[in-house]
Amino acid sequence: MFCGYEGYQSGSCISIHNADRAFVHDIYYENLIFENAQEKFVDFKIFDSKYSFDKTRGKIKDIYFKNIKL
Repeated sequence: MFCGYEGYQSGSCISIHNADRAFVHDIYYENLIFENAQEKFVDFKIFDSKYSFDKTRGKIKDIYFKNIKL
């Protein structure tokens, strides 16, 4: 996989962006090879954005990495 440059700290190889009340959990990243990653490798965020529908924030929990090469 190629992780291209998108500007100062905006790109990442793996990202989870949670902008509402969703509970994102039990995500498995396995057997991946990343080449030429130019910015962040992982970017997990819980935030308010222009796409948010309410003020309640969600959660990100239990994210697993196994056999990842960068």
